[in-house]
Parts: sequence; structure tokens; C-alpha cells
Amino acid sequence: MKKNDLGKYAILLLFLAGLVLFHKFGYIGHYGYDDMQYAKMASDFLQGTIDYDDHFSYRAPVVLSTALSYSLFGISDFASAIPPLIATAFILIILFLILKDRNWKIILIALSLTTFSTWFILWSDKLSSDIYVAFSVFAALAVLHKYKYNSTKKPALLHAFLFAIALFWGFLAKEVVILILPLLLYIFIWDMIHKQDRKFWIYSILCGFVLLMAYFFITWWLTDNFLYRFEAIINNSYLNLCSYDQQSLKILLKRIAWDFWDMCIYQNMIIGFVFVLAYFFQKNVLSYFKMKDSFSFFFVSSVILILSCNFMTISFTSYSPMCIDPRHYLFLIPIVSFPASIIITRFLEEKKQGIPIIIILLGVSLIAYFSGYKIFSQFYLPLTILFCVYLFLKPKKIFQVLFVGIFVTILFFQVIDWFKYAQYIQYDKQKEHVLEQIIRKNEKCYVITDIVQKRLGEYYIGFNSNSPIKFITYDEFKENPTFDRKNILLYNKHTLYLSGLNYDDLPYYVKNVAASNQLLFEDREMDMHIYKMTDLSWVDLSKYPVFHTLNDFENSFPFWSESIISEEIKYAGEKSNKFSEYSSTFEFPLDSLHLEDGNKLLINCNLNCYFESPTNAKFVIAIENENETYIWRAFEINKFIRAYSNWWHAKCETEINADELKKNSILKVYIWNEDKKTGYIDNFEVRLIKI
Repeated sequence: MKKNDLGKYAILLLFLAGLVLFHKFGYIGHYGYDDMQYAKMASDFLQGTIDYDDHFSYRAPVVLSTALSYSLFGISDFASAIPPLIATAFILIILFLILKDRNWKIILIALSLTTFSTWFILWSDKLSSDIYVAFSVFAALAVLHKYKYNSTKKPALLHAFLFAIALFWGFLAKEVVILILPLLLYIFIWDMIHKQDRKFWIYSILCGFVLLMAYFFITWWLTDNFLYRFEAIINNSYLNLCSYDQQSLKILLKRIAWDFWDMCIYQNMIIGFVFVLAYFFQKNVLSYFKMKDSFSFFFVSSVILILSCNFMTISFTSYSPMCIDPRHYLFLIPIVSFPASIIITRFLEEKKQGIPIIIILLGVSLIAYFSGYKIFSQFYLPLTILFCVYLFLKPKKIFQVLFVGIFVTILFFQVIDWFKYAQYIQYDKQKEHVLEQIIRKNEKCYVITDIVQKRLGEYYIGFNSNSPIKFITYDEFKENPTFDRKNILLYNKHTLYLSGLNYDDLPYYVKNVAASNQLLFEDREMDMHIYKMTDLSWVDLSKYPVFHTLNDFENSFPFWSESIISEEIKYAGEKSNKFSEYSSTFEFPLDSLHLEDGNKLLINCNLNCYFESPTNAKFVIAIENENETYIWRAFEINKFIRAYSNWWHAKCETEINADELKKNSILKVYIWNEDKKTGYIDNFEVRLIKI
């Protein structure tokens, strides 16, 4: 091995070590939804249980590799992280092997563009299907690339088999692998027209067909239905913000015209494509689409795949592009890193495409600036300055080395933010508190907490259904208070955030823990508290109402103002309240409640709402007298909307001390639509509860 090659391998080892170090010092734990579902399925698989009705069960690479890790190391964060770390390492190794015959600058830049892409390294140790898809897509293209451009003898059947296996692996991991189809179709048609690599494609199609037939046969053998996986997907689907086929045309057009590109800029996924786009500003750029060499192969792959990610539908029955979530597009990052690294190196050595690169970087920087993104000053502006300065320097070796060092450092600074975030949330410390204060005591109890902490707690006890510790959510306990065992209230600000909730969304008994309940533990820095709940009198407050009203807008109701009625869009019955800025208002004289000092008035509101696009609409609870509005509180509605142009339930709750109330006060409850976009509400319910 040449001395120069040793240096290249040292670069690869440095990045592989970086993955391990990031996991050690930048680990932020789990998100509590898909990852915990995979963990439970892996645990169930080891117990001989498979839920064929859950489409996650069919994502074999994730479930089986995690199950294997659990069988070797037990159910733990370490075991959960090993399979994705291995998949990530293989991506870097494949990228290195493709580039190892090129100079060290290209290798270092390509590995940096991949590894230091913030979402790529963030998901490198996460229990998720997306890193498996990234490995699958990149491995398949690497095999195809090797077959097409390797000058040595080409065993077509072997390459075709490996190509089919890689794609099949991605299909098993997640159906999103279909996004690669336009690229494969383009290469296939090009090869067929020019009568090249036909043997490879014939073998690939045959191997793929055999693999799919075997897969469908196994599915039939296990479930008595060849297509049970797809039925499970349909049965497990739910209406959400990514259901573009069930929302307004405006939402769909915004998704394909702006949202995807905005996500790429904000999440630092656009950087490799900046240099690819710059290469379009030259003569004969279309010649690259003939894919005569390695560079043009990955250049074309990057262009077609990013367009596919933005425009291609993932539904066979309607036009519905992929959801805007950066983890779904991880496979783009290593692919575009190849051409981007070569383009940057050519700029370094020959000053090629300098002006287009700077213009595009400046354009992206301006978008980030006017969008108010912090990444403008941390990333895009420094990069733009770096390229501008270098454009006026002579391409000496020392300047090239300095440029590469600064470029890699700027990329790495984005990773530092994740290190800081990991230190801020202190996942390991959160976990240790739960283990020490609850799980290791192994006492028979209910642990009442948010949905994410509940799922994490079940994971910590190894999904042991016989454990004396049972985790339940705040709402589950509110609906059915239990007295057959000790009740432990666990509040964790971080997992509450991961649950999509904030303090205002908590039930009254959590926000106002009775003084008679014993505080067992608290960490004020992390805002984490554990109580032994002995006084449960305030859990169910529905037995204390002093007034209740439900306006269904079918008729006039006392204490409700007149409103604009719609008969076109309604939730129930024949009518709803259509409004632009203000909805129908509930106005109630508070003196009639005869509240005494020391009392509290709990105001609970529920309604169903309909908006065609994101809204700033808010619940407003205000109290005023003849002189002023002296209490005014607002609660956002948009967070309750899972898909626009559909009806959704929204709620809010707040309490007011009777001592704060002045004489002759009027309570007003209404919806204030600050942006004045047309909205609809129905079944507006207000409950007043005296405490």
C-alpha cells in the first residue's frame, strides 16, 4: 500500500471514529414514536410474537437487526444504536471506496459533506428505517456504478444480483425507496436506446422478480394474503399534514413549489446541490446526461433524485409527494457528495465555475437571511465569504490546504450545535432519574406521565408485561383514576415537548399538584419532578361544573353573540360558524357565580375547527369590566390541526383565581383569527368549573 493511500485510509478511519464519538457525546436519546415501535417489535420478535397488522412489522432490516442486537446485548440504548451505526459506517466506506483513487482533497470534502450534514449524523445512531434506506439506495447505485465504469471484467450476473439485493433491502426497510424509480428508469431507457449493459438489466429484472415472488410467497405463507403488507399500510394510515391529496390545492402547490426547497436550506441539506447547480452554468452541460464517466453518473443521479424527492408521488391512487421531514431524504446526501466534492476541488485547483458557485451561495444565503434562519450567519454566510476570498487568491497548495481546512471546519460547526443540544437535554441523566427513582425500586405502581415518557419507560423495563410498574398517560389516568396500587406522577419537560405538548396542555391535576401529595424527587435544572399521588380529588373535575354550554350553531343560545352561519362546510348537523377575524363570542357575567376568595375558576373550552391552510387563530379567554380588559389569555389552535381542509378537535384550559376578579366582570371566550383567513368552527363548548 502506498504512503498516499495510508493517508486516505486514515481519513476514513477518522470519520468512522467520529461516528462513535458523536454517539458518545452527542446522543440525544429517542423521539418516542417510530423508534420505540421498532424497539418493541424487535423485543416481541425475540419472544416469538409478530403483529402482522402493523406495517412496521414488515420493515425487516430494522426489526431483525435490532432484534439480533438485543439478543446479544440486551434491550438498551447501546444495542439500539449498533445496527444504524453499522449501516452509516458502510455508507461512508462505500463512498470512500468509490473515491479512493482520487486525491485526498476530494475524499476529505466528500466525507465531510456526508458526515457533517447535520441530519445525516444525527440519525446515524437512531432506531429508524431511514438510514437503512440511505444505505440501500447508495449501495445499489454503487454496484451499478462499478459495473458501468470499472475497466476490469464485469460479471453481469453477480452485479445484477447485488444490485437487486440492495434495492430489495431498501424495499423491506421502507416503501420510500420508490423515489429512486425515476432515476433507474432514466438509466434503463438510456442503456436500452444505446444498446449497452443490456445483460445487466435483464439479470437485474430477473433477480428482482425472483426476490419479490419469494417475498410475496413468504407473506402469503405467514398471513394467507400476498398483499397483506400493503393492506396493513392502508389500515395504519392516518390523516396528517403530509396527506397532500386530502388537502387544498394551495397546500399541495406550496409543498412542491417552496416547502421542500425551504426545508433543504433550513436543514442544511442543500449545500451539495449548490455546487451541482453551479455546473449547469456552462456550455454542453447536457452532455453529462449521457453518463460517460463516474462524475456524470453521480451528477445526473443527484439531479434526478432531488427532483424525484420533490415532485414524485408516493401514492398509487393519487398525487401525494413525500412528507417534508429531512430524515426521509438522507439517501440524497452521500450521492450528491460525490459530484459536489469534485466540483469544489476543480474550483480549488482551476477556479472553475467560481462565479456561478458564489452567485448561488449568495442566493441561498439571502433566502436563509430573509427567512430568519440562524443557519445564515453560522453556515451560509461564512461559506460565501470563503469562496469569495479564495476566488481572488492564486491556487497555491498552501491556500488549497487552508481552504479545505476552513471548509471542513464550517461544516463541522453545524455538528457542534447537536453536541450543545445533547448537553442541554442530558438524556442520560433523565434516564438515570427514571431508573433510580422508579424502575430499580421495582414497586407495584402506576407511573402517570406523557405519551413519550410512557413509551420510553416501557422500553427501559424491556417491554416486560409482567413488570409491577405500569406506565400510563396523563389523560388515561384522568379518564380512569386507579386506586389498586401506588400512583406516581412523573413530569418531564423534555418528553412533554417531544409529545407535542406544553404546560398549558396538561390536565389541571398535573399543573396544580395538591400539597398533600409527596414530592419524591425534583431536578429543577431539567424541570423534572416525581410525586407520590395520594390525594386524587382533583383528577376528575367534571363533577364540579357551575356552568356548561354547547353551541352547535343550529339555533340561538343564551350568552352567545350572533354569528355568520355556513351551511356548506359543517362538522355536525346542518350549520357551522364561518368567520374571518372573530368567531361567535360567549359572554358570561361572572358575578352570577358568587365566587369567594380562595376559589379558582377553571375555564375549559372545546370545539371542532376547519381551516384550509396554516392559521394564527387562537382561543381567547378574556375578562373585562366597564373600564378595561384586565385578563387576556390566548391559546393557539394550529397545533391541533393534523391536516388542513378537514375537521379537527381543539381545546384549551386555564384557571383564574377568584381574588383577581373585579365586580361586574364579563367573561368572553371566542376565536381570534389574527391573519383573517376564513375558518369554520362547530360544537363550541365552554365549561366553567369552581374549585
